Amino acid sequence: MLVNVIAHVRWFEQTRWNFPHTEAPPPFECDHFSIIFMPKSKETTTAPYFFQPVSTEEIAKHLLGPGGKGRNGENMVPMVQKAIDKGADYLMYRVTSWGDWAHIVEDCFSDTVQAQGATYFSSDPRLGSLSGVILFARYDHFCIINNSQSDAKNWISA
Repeated sequence: MLVNVIAHVRWFEQTRWNFPHTEAPPPFECDHFSIIFMPKSKETTTAPYFFQPVSTEEIAKHLLGPGGKGRNGENMVPMVQKAIDKGADYLMYRVTSWGDWAHIVEDCFSDTVQAQGATYFSSDPRLGSLSGVILFARYDHFCIINNSQSDAKNWISA
């Protein structure tokens, strides 16, 4: 799945001249879900900052909150909240893979149950209205945490 999303974005970059008034790739759609791409904010004036967590506690704070202070000294908004504000169903979040997913999921999310393979369910209230989170490291190494309290119930599995 991730390979197909990457190919979609690369295709857009290579054929950008076909989309003169579009700053982001068109939606990626498959049988079970769609990924909507948003243009990069014009307000961003500094170089991108890549969060490099060294513990699952840091991942949990950055992902679910409460976030710490950013480089500019302001409180960071948790990634889940940013995804909810943008109207996302699922948040895709890249993490460094130090071990098995069970360790990362259980340390970051409360009330988790492993359903099958790389699919988990959590009733963590910090997930808010999101249907879930997809954690990925690289290549096809990922896991899915579905929000068991979500009203949508449009869960995906791996």
